[in-house]
Amino acid sequence: LLSDILRLCELLGRETTNSNLLPLLITVLNDRSDWELRLAFFQNLVGVAAFVGREALELFILPCVSQALSDVHELVVEGALRSLADMTEMGLFSKEASIQAAKASLPLVLHPNSFLHLGVISFQAALARQLGLADS
Repeated sequence: LLSDILRLCELLGRETTNSNLLPLLITVLNDRSDWELRLAFFQNLVGVAAFVGREALELFILPCVSQALSDVHELVVEGALRSLADMTEMGLFSKEASIQAAKASLPLVLHPNSFLHLGVISFQAALARQLGLADS
């Protein structure tokens, strides 16, 4: 279902997706025993985020991504970082939300896993490109 979630969003429309499907999708993250399901959520999140719009993205999705940055499984954290970088590259966040996400991800630079280092650096680099020289 997650691999075709964007098609389902398009079928339902933005209003129904925001009010019914998005809350249901977020419940996927509550299953702590299935890290692969949580990872799949983040691998398919960017299209949904672009579809639902900035307001729903910042109110509902961004807090979930921020929470995933402290997931016990490193691949889920890396997937969350990758989705942050991709959404930032697409210009989906406001400046304030981008800075909030950057602050949440920055402590992962000290994590011993090099994939997480690269994920944080990729996100921060995408943010710097998006904000421009004056704001970064």
